[in-house]
Amino acid sequence: MKVLIAGSSGYVGRHVTRFFISMGAAVYRFQHNFHTKPHGDNWLQGKDEQHAHSFDVVINCARPHWSKYTAEQIVIVEQKLLSTLDQFAKPNAIKLHTSGIWLFGNATPAQLQRGDLAPIAMVALDKMTIEKALANHWQVVYLPSLVYGGEHCQLERIIAEKKTSGFHVALPSTGLNSYVHVEDIAEFYFQLAMQSESQPFYFIAEPQMYSPFEFAELLQQFGRIKRINKISWLDFEVAFGKDALAIEKLHLAIVPDAKFKPRHCLMHHLSTHSLTAEHSQ
Repeated sequence: MKVLIAGSSGYVGRHVTRFFISMGAAVYRFQHNFHTKPHGDNWLQGKDEQHAHSFDVVINCARPHWSKYTAEQIVIVEQKLLSTLDQFAKPNAIKLHTSGIWLFGNATPAQLQRGDLAPIAMVALDKMTIEKALANHWQVVYLPSLVYGGEHCQLERIIAEKKTSGFHVALPSTGLNSYVHVEDIAEFYFQLAMQSESQPFYFIAEPQMYSPFEFAELLQQFGRIKRINKISWLDFEVAFGKDALAIEKLHLAIVPDAKFKPRHCLMHHLSTHSLTAEHSQ
């Protein structure tokens, strides 16, 4: 199986890449811009006639970071990237695009079930990218609020940021967040690459969900944060902005795809990590 992965140096992408290699796939990496020359072979950039229409599986885990690009620029860069990746795919290739649950931030339960996009403001323009990707036969995998585990764990970065300031939570805490381990994502991508049937989109998440306050309590319970700062929605918005408040209020009862069978859970991860950290002190 010949596989091309964009964003292979990112948090999710590096774990997807590693898993496919471990399963014996012939993995190539696509990098949009080479700031430094990558080590090793099997790196592609831009158009490459030698590898045109030769990949069985094409996976996009890349996304321009919001701190470096405007929302308008992100749309242009992402759509250009997907168009470039299309040139590498075989006519019946499996094409997987990674996106996020925030694209359903304003969705009703019925809209969520149908996959109707109703994004929060900060990702509103991404709707165009998803619609174009679906029209070009990409399958979209929607990741949950927080991805954790593995190398460069997103959860650990968040905890590190909160060690000094504490964990701020807006009350009443009405949001509902979902979680997934990065290694479960990688295994699911491989599962999709191996199947003959396909569908337009997939939600993946662990069954257990937590409100922002419940999540903060969980972190405190396992000694990962020292204090929770309870503030009003107004104060939260003043401190962190409208986009952060929209995420804090995000309440989506996700029904994960039946094919997704996670091997990890957030509470076990926190309890195991807590014991490991305590033992090492």
